[in-house]
Amino acid sequence: MKTINEYCEFLLLSDRLEDKLKYPPDDLIDLKGFNKKIPSLPARETKIQISDQKSKIPRLEHLHLNINRGIALHHFANHELMATEIFAWALLKFQNISDRSRQDLFSSLKEEQKHLRLYIERMKELGIEFGDRPLNGIFWKYISFMQTFEKFSAIMSLSFEGANLDYATIYQKTFSQF
Repeated sequence: MKTINEYCEFLLLSDRLEDKLKYPPDDLIDLKGFNKKIPSLPARETKIQISDQKSKIPRLEHLHLNINRGIALHHFANHELMATEIFAWALLKFQNISDRSRQDLFSSLKEEQKHLRLYIERMKELGIEFGDRPLNGIFWKYISFMQTFEKFSAIMSLSFEGANLDYATIYQKTFSQF
């Protein structure tokens, strides 16, 4: 792999979680001009497949149990995996945005990978493996609305990341109690 586009294609087409967590090489160059078909869903091995099966996040008052804290983190980890993949998708999709915007997307992708790794580590300590619960594909359901960089940025920032920030302090306080 020599380019950011090749790395993003690899990330989306590999079905292995370990590949999705693999940090990109430091020396990737950003050559614009990706002209292959971009998948509308990422490849995923059986254990981490997107599912229509519902999995509820435990209520705050139930987070005194380790397993319920692990399940809550599983939900958060799912969002990190989707964000990692969706930033790879965006980098392939939006070839003509500014170099600065592409670097920002690439930095965000790496941050999401880091967060996913941290969640997976903590979940293991709490007795749950990533993929033990159904994983939703909510971010991917919005791809059709994200066909311009501006729409992508608005939906990711205002909807998904904004909601995460809204809930972050609530969960931080609750986890701190336990």
